[in-house]
Amino acid sequence: MNIKKMLLIFMLLDFGFIGLVLMTSNSQFKNKRSTASDSNGATQTSDLTEGQKNKWALVETFQFQMTPDWIYFTTDKLQTICDTSTLIELKFSAQNIAIAGVQPSIKHIYSCDEIKKDLSTKTLSTNISDFKKVRTEKVMILVGSELRSSQLYSDEELPNDWRLTDIKISGPSTFTINEFEIEKTLLKHFDFEIISAR
Repeated sequence: MNIKKMLLIFMLLDFGFIGLVLMTSNSQFKNKRSTASDSNGATQTSDLTEGQKNKWALVETFQFQMTPDWIYFTTDKLQTICDTSTLIELKFSAQNIAIAGVQPSIKHIYSCDEIKKDLSTKTLSTNISDFKKVRTEKVMILVGSELRSSQLYSDEELPNDWRLTDIKISGPSTFTINEFEIEKTLLKHFDFEIISAR
């Protein structure tokens, strides 16, 4: 009787010890896995489709800069994009203002044929004086590109706060990268300010 009790106690202790070891090793394995995936950035893209991963990698190359005279959008993938596309459209939307629920916007549409004339081109530029002028002209045909405005009126001030909200790439496979995808990938928005002088 004593031997049976002792065997039962020994077995219970043994199972308890095995359970404790399994729980401890499992939690250590989980910690190692999450640390490894965090360190190589896999957690950011692991739940994306192949197409979404390609889009993510493209957005990672985007840079945005503004000087007193120019707005610059740069990507070292510009020539690659134009190999299979015809147009690239940058859409700038006014912030904190809407007319009938629609944000005023300015689109700068670039021809890939023009971009491919110089294979070193990595930057799309918008002249700020043209940006201001398109408010009254509505459409401006430039060399290799055009500017178009929407919901902007000549008798009203040009809004001050703007954001690059969409990058539309047109061709056999047309797609758009929006401000939320930019923010998710780069953890920032492409915001800028235009000081309007009427």
